[in-house]
Amino acid sequence: MADDGIGVHAARRLAKAPPPGATVVDVGTDFMSVVPFLEEHSKVLVIDAMDAGRPPGTLYRCRAAAIDAAKGNSLHEMGVVSMLRFVDPAKWPEIHFLGVQPERIEFSLDLSPRLAEVLPAVVAKASELAIELSASPGPDQVPDQGIGDKVD
Repeated sequence: MADDGIGVHAARRLAKAPPPGATVVDVGTDFMSVVPFLEEHSKVLVIDAMDAGRPPGTLYRCRAAAIDAAKGNSLHEMGVVSMLRFVDPAKWPEIHFLGVQPERIEFSLDLSPRLAEVLPAVVAKASELAIELSASPGPDQVPDQGIGDKVD
């Protein structure tokens, strides 16, 4: 659905050359398919459109807890987080989000011109974050940013 598909577009590019130590999965809206993945990985990075009121193409980084507190910023992140109820709590991963401010959400398979322009930056930032997450030994090693915290 136009810019809401930014995560799918980014995952497809990342899958061609996955970051070291990362597994790339395109979940789309099939949240149930993510349950085994959540059980098998200690850290997860979700890429999605996220409305935090900034200019289109702005990148955000936050953890699932920040999104839960801000409810309604993305069409998908609560779907992924809600899938944790099907995962043994002892296996819950640390979930991080790379959000992208959408320009338009409508029925279309194409990104808006602005998000198509920033897609390479989204992929580069996702790769950087995936490497950072795979290298950090625990949750306290990764800086937490809330909704609306712009990623450079």
